[in-house]
Amino acid sequence: MSEPLPRATVSPGAKVVGWLMLVVGALMTLLCGACTLTMLVAGLGSGGRSEAGLGVVIAGMGLVIGGVPTLGGLVLIWAGWRILRPPPTPTPRSVSKTFE
Repeated sequence: MSEPLPRATVSPGAKVVGWLMLVVGALMTLLCGACTLTMLVAGLGSGGRSEAGLGVVIAGMGLVIGGVPTLGGLVLIWAGWRILRPPPTPTPRSVSKTFE
């Protein structure tokens, strides 16, 4: 019988970086996403007013200016989560499975 392989762990420094990325990404997503949503509602909620074209411009500006940091925050959340996950434990391959 072979000995079990040691379980892979995440270093303490990587945990700190991962948590910082998660927190900063969550704050970016929450704050920028709320601002973007507000701009969309304000722009598209202008309805049938005489300046309805301006509402579409405001909504588009909100998407461009606020959408990019919101996506950046989502990327930070994803990257921080990937750092915090321990690497997969390698599974030993048996000789019989190799030659099947």
